[in-house]
Amino acid sequence: MIYLDVMKRRIISPVCSAFIVPGLGQVINNQIKKGLILFFSVFALIGAAVFEIYRLVKKSLEGLALNELYPERVIEEFKAQDHTVLYLIGILFSAVWIYSVLDAYIVGKRIDQEKKDEVIFDR
Repeated sequence: MIYLDVMKRRIISPVCSAFIVPGLGQVINNQIKKGLILFFSVFALIGAAVFEIYRLVKKSLEGLALNELYPERVIEEFKAQDHTVLYLIGILFSAVWIYSVLDAYIVGKRIDQEKKDEVIFDR
């Protein structure tokens, strides 16, 4: 019974980081500061991506006359923009997310092992 409770942390932490919110796995592992940093990093990157998409759309629309505002033309103008910043934001976002999952798993596994060792030595 105790062993099952101990083993859950290694699974629950990365799953929460992967599918719910990056940083939540760290909070579950009692790494509150690291979890908050990861959460706000992802939040800031999402905000930066939204701002960059807004900037690209606005720039695409500025180059068009009123009679050219139909979806195909707007998409064509959008595709012609430089998306380097958006790609970099996506890469950073992915890196933070992957780090969050791997860190939650590794730390959760270490905590599980420490608790397992405590259970064994308490007997």
